Amino acid sequence: MNVCVFDLDGTLGHLRGGEAEDGNFVAAIHETLGAIEVDSNWDAYAHVSDYGVVDELFRRHRDRPPTRDEHQAVCSAYLRRVRAAVERGETRFELINGSAEAVRNLRAEHGWEVALATGGWRRTALYKLELGGIDMNGRAQAFAEDGPSRATIMQTALNRSRSANGRAFARVVYVGDAAWDVRTCTHLAWPFVGIGDGERGERLRKLGASHVLPDMSDLAAFVTALDEARVPTPA
Repeated sequence: MNVCVFDLDGTLGHLRGGEAEDGNFVAAIHETLGAIEVDSNWDAYAHVSDYGVVDELFRRHRDRPPTRDEHQAVCSAYLRRVRAAVERGETRFELINGSAEAVRNLRAEHGWEVALATGGWRRTALYKLELGGIDMNGRAQAFAEDGPSRATIMQTALNRSRSANGRAFARVVYVGDAAWDVRTCTHLAWPFVGIGDGERGERLRKLGASHVLPDMSDLAAFVTALDEARVPTPA
């Protein structure tokens, strides 16, 4: 059996409208750390995960790592803001075309196990999956709490999937949308399928992605990409 490990934000879906993702995340950090400067170019951080970003900001501005309670305070503030925006109708979780169907049908119809590895906190990720109607029950999952690095999160998801299935996998492919996804796959020597169109898709190709699709609406094409994808090789 093979396993497809999905990223969440930008890959399966994303928050749209209002302050959406970045604005609410930065506001949640300000609630805990005060009016500090927060660079929302997440690619500039050593570890692109909620845990990693908060950890780096605390070390930079408080000269110490955050406590577990402080991590959870930022998570709670972020989740509270997103829930309120959704309830007001300002924000929604918009699915990438075909993503819910891919998660639902890959195993039954194509023999691929499915897992989730996201840089988001567990509570916020599960809320987004709920909003999008994406059923990950019974599937291996790993979150920012398992990090802080993307490599650790992805490897944890794979290990959990191996344990749940009682076997090693013949092939492991990660599906993501960001530069850090490509770089982590190069580091782990995992084949990668990129999700993105226009400039985003072109950037993934330039970073070494062998297969990039605009979405997962054509499930047959997506499965072919999973079968053929290679480990990213930077130009």
